[in-house]
Amino acid sequence: MSIKRGFKILGFAVLALVGVGVAVWMYGASLPSELRAERTVTLDAPVEEVYRLVTEVARQPEWRSDVRTVTLQDGGKRWTEETRQGIAVDFEEAERVPLQTYAIRFRSAQGFEGDWVGSFKSLSSGDTELNVVETVHTISPIGRVIQRMLAPAGAHTDLYLKDLKQALEARAR
Repeated sequence: MSIKRGFKILGFAVLALVGVGVAVWMYGASLPSELRAERTVTLDAPVEEVYRLVTEVARQPEWRSDVRTVTLQDGGKRWTEETRQGIAVDFEEAERVPLQTYAIRFRSAQGFEGDWVGSFKSLSSGDTELNVVETVHTISPIGRVIQRMLAPAGAHTDLYLKDLKQALEARAR
């Protein structure tokens, strides 16, 4: 192969990569920057137990399958979670109404931020109804594409609620 032909092939390859990058960026720019997931579950445990498990953030690595460590700051009003994949996410308590509401804000150096609001309701059966609303804002168009591929709306909330349910069942045994 001649050097001239090699440069032509290399030039086409670079143009193709740039074209793909521009197409991905344009697709990401067309996506909404905010995703919202809402789930409501009934948990077979009293509201006091559910609320305590959710709000004891330092103990969440014991029952959450996606969290490796939690490092508390500011007396527990702020903390950093490290995921099992090594991603650090900073959290801050936004609102706490005992046995009713627990709201947090989060931010990651990976380019996303948002909030999570849990609303707790004691049912006459002794069970707890938990409504969770998670809103995630991703600024970067490329980040939006990656987010939808690796963490579609509701996937994190679904995993959290599955782990919570399993933790409550394990405590009941």
